[in-house]
This record gives sequence, C-alpha cells and structure tokens, in this order.
Amino acid sequence: MTYDGKIEYWKLDPGMLAVDGKSFVMQFESKFNGKTIKMELFGFDTGGSQTGFSNPINITVTSSPSAVAMPTLPTTSTTNSVGKLTVNFSGGTTLLASQLNELWARVNYDSKTEYWKLDPGMLSVDGATFTMQFDSKFDGTTMKMELFGFDTLSKQTGFSNITTFTITSSASSVVMPTFPATPPPLDTETTGQIDIPFFSGSLLASQLTELWAKVVYDGKTEYWMLDPGMLAVDGLSVYMDFTSAFNGKYLQLEFYGIDNDGQLTGFTNPVNLHVIVL
Repeated sequence: MTYDGKIEYWKLDPGMLAVDGKSFVMQFESKFNGKTIKMELFGFDTGGSQTGFSNPINITVTSSPSAVAMPTLPTTSTTNSVGKLTVNFSGGTTLLASQLNELWARVNYDSKTEYWKLDPGMLSVDGATFTMQFDSKFDGTTMKMELFGFDTLSKQTGFSNITTFTITSSASSVVMPTFPATPPPLDTETTGQIDIPFFSGSLLASQLTELWAKVVYDGKTEYWMLDPGMLAVDGLSVYMDFTSAFNGKYLQLEFYGIDNDGQLTGFTNPVNLHVIVL
C-alpha cells in the first residue's frame, strides 16, 4: 500500500477473495477517509513460494465514522486451561451484539497481524464481557488483540485498546470426520436443504456441546454457530438448510466444535456447496 508518501505491507485474509476467484473485497476504516491509496496484491502459494505482484490500482476512500464506541479492554487477560478467553470490559463500558452487524478482531502473534471475523454472539447479553475459544494449536502463544466492528448502518467503528494474553489450550480427544478431498461443489436441493455425507469417520451430537462452521463466500470468512442436532443420529452426515438469501452462492465450509470438556476440536477439511433455493 502506498499513501501519504509512505509504503506499507498489509497481511490480508485470503477469505477476502471470492470463492470463484473473480473479485476481492476490502473494508477501510474512517481514518482513511479522503485518502488515495495505491495497492498491489501479492501472496505466497501452498508451496511457500512468493507470487509476483498484480498491477497497481488506485483507490479513493470514502468512510464516515460509526457512532458506536468500542469498550475499554483490560491491559492483560487470561484463558482457562482449555483455551477459553474471558475479557471483562473496564470502566463500565459495554458493547452489545445488537449494536453491530459484524464483530472483528485485529490479532498480533508470532510477528504477524491477522484480521479475524467473529460472531457478535461472543459478547455477553449485558455487553460487559467478551468470550472466545482457542484450539490447541495456539497453546503457549502470546497474543495482542483489538476489537472493532461494523454498526447497523454498516459503518466501521474505531478500534478498542489492546489486551494481551497467553493461551493455554490442550487438545480435544474428539477426532473430526473428513469429506472427500477437493470434490466439485455439492448442490443443495431446490429448497436449499442438503445432507452432507462424511467420507470417513463420524461425529455424534453427544460428543459436542457446540458445533461451528467456518464459512467462506462472497470474498469473506464467517464463523457460524450451529446446532449439534444437525448431525445425523448415526454421526455420518451433517444437515444444512439455507434461505433464499443464499440462492446461487458458492460456499466453502469447515466444521469444528467444542467437546464435553470445553476443549476446541480440530477442523474438518473443506467441503464446497452450491446453494439452490427456487
């Protein structure tokens, strides 16, 4: 990125790319309002080799600030022994899920910065607390995290202050099932319903207290909290039901969960869906 006479390198989420690879979505906060930014994209392939650069594109940003104030985070936070982070906001500040369309975190760890799209349901009903679950791959990792979001008018809020924490998270004993490797997208029924079969392994609702899906579509990544009852009684498939808002969309899903000991499981491999709702 080149703007205000300086050059910066920003690490982006590959989920900003559309599933069909034909477009790219990016959100700028209000501090960039009125600025012209020159941007070139590059990346690292699955073999770790750096790609070349795209041609440059010039972007003039229009972004007005949100009226939603972010809460004050404690300087340090802690996880419990199974990776659950609880952040109690300071100074009587609050943030309600009803104030936001989207909740995000800017996270710094292992000398890199990432942007994670979160579920506003991670905020408590009274808006005084935020909780987040980390899996065992982050065990021993120290993170710095700032929260921000998009209000109900789709305006980006400012960033909260930074909270720092070290993660303690042991691995779950629940092994996630797998889908066939890199299959073509599976079509839903014309009612938007689909029963997605596992290729190997099984997963029972009784093994989980929570079932989640990491979902990539329209150039964004979302985390959906699902009902473990969507798993078949024999544990060999998972049921999904999409509304007409998803008609024609291509989605990539990875499933994971929280086991009965409160530990986060690993992720399934991705499965691709094409939603049809007539």
